[in-house]
Amino acid sequence: LIPDISGFTEFVTEVEISHSEHIITELLGLLINANSLDLHLCEIEGDALFFYRGGRVPTLDEVIGQVQDWFLKFHEHLNLLKRDSHCRCGACQDVGNLGLKVVGHAGEFVVYNLEKKQKVIGKDVILVHRLLKNSLSMPEYLLLSSAALERMGRENRTGWQFQPQNETYPVLGEVSTGYVDLAPLREEVPPTPPRDEVPRLSGNISEQIEIAAPLEKVVAYLSDHTTWPNWVEGLEEINFDRSAPVKPGHHHVCVFPGQELAITLDQVKETETEFTMVNRIKPPPVLKQWFSIYHAKKTPTGVTVTDSYTFSRMPILGRIFDMKAVPMLLEQMRASLQNLKLLVETEQEKSGPQK
Repeated sequence: LIPDISGFTEFVTEVEISHSEHIITELLGLLINANSLDLHLCEIEGDALFFYRGGRVPTLDEVIGQVQDWFLKFHEHLNLLKRDSHCRCGACQDVGNLGLKVVGHAGEFVVYNLEKKQKVIGKDVILVHRLLKNSLSMPEYLLLSSAALERMGRENRTGWQFQPQNETYPVLGEVSTGYVDLAPLREEVPPTPPRDEVPRLSGNISEQIEIAAPLEKVVAYLSDHTTWPNWVEGLEEINFDRSAPVKPGHHHVCVFPGQELAITLDQVKETETEFTMVNRIKPPPVLKQWFSIYHAKKTPTGVTVTDSYTFSRMPILGRIFDMKAVPMLLEQMRASLQNLKLLVETEQEKSGPQK
């Protein structure tokens, strides 16, 4: 059996390569772990996984069960990626265009060891790989050779009806197959759960500013960590894995004079008129929890940006944070928002009037 991610070629040639690699790695790892047939993973072949199993050929119901599990978990994860990613690169924006197809065959093969890894060879191994290049126009399907269907038994409890399809390949000649369109399975993908509500703790401080620019330009600066040193007051540098898509769970370290803050992106919410980013900050000893919240809301004249901190204090020691840290934070927040306003409005003036 070979599950293959369709749309992969366009995905990696037209978009951010590093982000696409992370996304594809996540999806392939998910397929590897969802292995109910106890298959051996022979190779990771770019966008596909080559699985094999010796001995008894599984029943058609067992194969369909495996494919259903792969398909539903694949699309469930895609939906989570679409929900959580706010990255503007093509890979993260186009992740919903990916699909899954599976081809399978039953035949003979020889297992040999090469550099401590098991490999398989044989005419039937070549054939199953050739099935990936077929004349089907649909992006998601299960395609099985007639040899596989006969040995698995064509009857199945799911009621899946395999449509006949003949393919012709050099040397191998005509190969009889049967296929099922997997598109209807999308209706069985579990609904994506909503994000958690933004935390509201006992301590809250905030600053607000009006910026005369489109919401998307403001959000571009708020969401792109690489721009933060350009406007966050006192921030000398920000360190994070730039090859990974920025989504909840993404870690970064903000370096200020004499201090480093370890931060984890907690959640992002975005609509056509509002944007909210919540970051979980590793709290100092005087705090139990500490969150930073950026909120941008579209207005008739531009965008209202609110920079907030919400936190819960340790008993007694929390007063030290109120007395010493809060005044400095408020000053830093005001300066940062002024820097952001100047940066975005200057760019907006150069690009022309707001539409």
